[in-house]
Amino acid sequence: MNKRRTLCQRAKAIFSLIDKYDPNNDYNNYSLIKKSWFQEVGISPRKIDQWLQLIVYIQSQPTLKLVKNNKTTEIDVLENKYMVQMRKQFFTNENSIEVRATSILAFLRSMMILEKLKGNEQNLDELIYENIIDGLPK
Repeated sequence: MNKRRTLCQRAKAIFSLIDKYDPNNDYNNYSLIKKSWFQEVGISPRKIDQWLQLIVYIQSQPTLKLVKNNKTTEIDVLENKYMVQMRKQFFTNENSIEVRATSILAFLRSMMILEKLKGNEQNLDELIYENIIDGLPK
């Protein structure tokens, strides 16, 4: 009997192949990952197009956290759309360092506002100084 892989198993196979050929890893010499390489994990170039469109779409959405309580699972939305946009700008390598720094600071400010609304108020300047600036090599 031919047992089909679940969607989760296929997604894990895709990301394991991406990790294997990741051009950002020092240990491999690839500049880009070719669609045909996904045949190695049993996904055709036509199907990988559909998967990659889905992955890119999901990555552009707010981060979710699953909260499991006994028999129920609830979803906590950890970001708003503005935070998603700032995160995207920060991780875009084509942006200047100034744009990327401004984006991450805007992301952090938004995060602190959301935390304040939840009752977890913290001082952003103090948090950045203690955890980022003070931790930089001198």
